[in-house]
Amino acid sequence: MGAIELVEKFAGTDYAVGIGGAYVTIYGIFALYVFLAVAIFVAILFPAIQMFKDFKTALGAIAGVGALVLLFMFCYWLSVAEPFTILTAEGPSVTSGETMRAVEACIYMLYFMLAAAILSVIVAPLVSYLKK
Repeated sequence: MGAIELVEKFAGTDYAVGIGGAYVTIYGIFALYVFLAVAIFVAILFPAIQMFKDFKTALGAIAGVGALVLLFMFCYWLSVAEPFTILTAEGPSVTSGETMRAVEACIYMLYFMLAAAILSVIVAPLVSYLKK
């Protein structure tokens, strides 16, 4: 007996929802939302507690997040808002210019962060070697 048959047997077909060829019970979806809410709450609560305990370290984290926001704003400024047309079997599908601008900004941000990571891998050993 497969997973789909087990869900149909124990939950009944009235309580099962087809998602991508698999069946998920309504109770499973409810549990997913509960666990997601708990995870988001904990992900916000514990860093906030740590931030108030050691504010000096938190300033470094806030500066890092601010630098990422500034980098995204720069990448968003670089990107172009042009609509994109994809030819599909159902006909042409047009993606809005703002969606394409956000995607392009994320790709530019990925390129900048990748270049920074590669540069840090190259520069860090050189700096430590030159300090000796």
